[in-house]
Amino acid sequence: MIKWLIIILLAIPRVIYSEITLLIMNSNKEKYPLEKRYNVVRNTCKWICKISRADLHVINEHVVKEKRETGRMYVSNHFSVFDAIAMIALSEKPLIFISKNFGNLNGPLINS
Repeated sequence: MIKWLIIILLAIPRVIYSEITLLIMNSNKEKYPLEKRYNVVRNTCKWICKISRADLHVINEHVVKEKRETGRMYVSNHFSVFDAIAMIALSEKPLIFISKNFGNLNGPLINS
């Protein structure tokens, strides 16, 4: 428990710094292309993985690194906030996340 509190306390200043940097960059999108803005987010996610001691491994990395003209789809259950952080840290190209609204998560997910 104390370990996670320390990680959160270390992460808060870095996340705030990244948010301020992104606000400045987003106000002038012509000067800062998408790849440069994405690198700010990616570096923050990589830093969070480092301080939380997350060991990320990619199976079939050659498939991920292969150049393609078309898009790709990576599927995750997103039951953890860390799924998105890990995916951003591992992806060199900008990602778009799509989610589904499950409604009230306090109740049953399947209506009988």
